Amino acid sequence: MSLPQIVDEQQWRESNAALIEKEKAATRAGDALAAERRRQPMMAFDTGFQFDGPSGRVSFLDLFDGRPQLVLYHFWFPEDGEPCGGCSMFTDQVTHLAHLHARGVSFTLVSRAPQERIAAYEKMVAALYEKGKALNAGSLFEVDEVIDPAETRRWIVAGLRSLPPSPVREGKRRPCVDGW
Repeated sequence: MSLPQIVDEQQWRESNAALIEKEKAATRAGDALAAERRRQPMMAFDTGFQFDGPSGRVSFLDLFDGRPQLVLYHFWFPEDGEPCGGCSMFTDQVTHLAHLHARGVSFTLVSRAPQERIAAYEKMVAALYEKGKALNAGSLFEVDEVIDPAETRRWIVAGLRSLPPSPVREGKRRPCVDGW
């Protein structure tokens, strides 16, 4: 890789000013595109979708939980596969929902996996967090212990595979709204 040309201060300022103008134009173009996206016409869709949640069956409108807006995230966890690593990483970053609720927004995760598999996955993740807390405390006290991520993943996958097969879905084939 070759390095950029070395110039005097005046040439650098001129070059930088030209670059800033291009960046501003790109920002304005992105803003215009976002405004056009917001003006995109809407279409009605069936709100009769039903979702199986940890507390039983709920309707699509129930997911709003009385708030005017809903962020719906499809957590990719196929009925016969492993949970998506990217989805897991994303949901690990979701903070306390009070911040969204204060702005009239509900947040919901949906997945095609049956509740039993989701509950088992949540239980395993919670157990790993507890072990992680212990390891963090252990490292504070200079306990020399390491968890192998590949071994941990094998443990989670083995646990998921030990669950009974997913029941055959009846009725609507799409249990969730998938924006992708």
